[in-house]
Amino acid sequence: MLKRDTIVKTSRFVSPSTFAAAGALLLLGFGWPSTALAVNKLTLANGKVMEFRSIEWRSSTKEYRVDTGQGIIPVPKAEVADIQVDRPADLDKAIQLIETDKGAEAITILEPLIATYKMTKIEQEASGYLAEAYFANKNFAKAASMLEDQIKESAPSDIPLENRRRYWQSLLALKREATLNKALDEAVASSNRAFACAGRLTKADASQMGGQREDALLDYLRVVTLYEDLKEFQPAALAGAVTVLEDLRDPRADLFRKKLAQQYPASPEAKRAAATL
Repeated sequence: MLKRDTIVKTSRFVSPSTFAAAGALLLLGFGWPSTALAVNKLTLANGKVMEFRSIEWRSSTKEYRVDTGQGIIPVPKAEVADIQVDRPADLDKAIQLIETDKGAEAITILEPLIATYKMTKIEQEASGYLAEAYFANKNFAKAASMLEDQIKESAPSDIPLENRRRYWQSLLALKREATLNKALDEAVASSNRAFACAGRLTKADASQMGGQREDALLDYLRVVTLYEDLKEFQPAALAGAVTVLEDLRDPRADLFRKKLAQQYPASPEAKRAAATL
C-alpha cells in the first residue's frame, strides 16, 4: 500500500485509454473517488486528480494499477504527472537502524519496502539507504544489481544523484571497469554541474584505486577548482588530493590539508586527516 509525499514525474501526454477506464467508472455511477482518500493522490498530465487506496507498478506493461476503492484503473506511466503517497513509518525505522550501525536489520525492512513502493520516490529513497546497508556488509554485488535495475527502468530525472554515486562506487568495488567508465564519461559530459562533479570525483577515486596517481590528482584538483561552489563534494576532493600528494611526496599536501581543516572542520574527511597527523 502506498503512502505520502512521493512524486514521480514523466511526460505530458494522456492517451484515451486512461480516460476510457476512468470514464467507465463514471458511467457506472461511481464518479471520481471521494475526498475520504485525500492523502493518496495520482495526478494525470491534464491535471485531473485520482485519489486512491493503493497503487501497484506493473513492469511488464509499464503502467500503474490504481485501486480507487471503487475499481482498479490502469494508468500508463507516460500519462502520470505526479503521485503523492504517505511516507511509510518503516522507512524512518530503517534509517534509524542504519544510523546506529544495524544495517543487517535495516535490510530486512528495506527490501520488502522497495518491492511495495516500486517506481515511486519512496523506492528511490529506500534504495539509497539499502545500498548503504549493503555497503556496510560489503555486499557490493547486491547494491550494484539493485541500483542498476533502478537506473534502467526509471527516467534519469527520477534517480537521486546519491543513488548514482552509490552505483558507481559499487562498480568500482567490483572492478567492473568498462561499465563504470562508460557511466562516468556520460556523467562528466553532462550539463548538470552536480552530476558532472560527482562523476569527476568518482573518476578520481577510480584512478587512485588503479594506481594512476597523476590522473587521480588532476581530477581531484578539477573538483576543487572548477566546482568550488558545490560544497558537498569539496571535503572528499581535498582529502583525495592530500592522499595522492602525500604518496607523491609533494609538499603541497600540507596546503590542501589545511584548507580541508579550516573550511570543512566538521567533515568526516577533515577528522580522519587530523587523526593521521
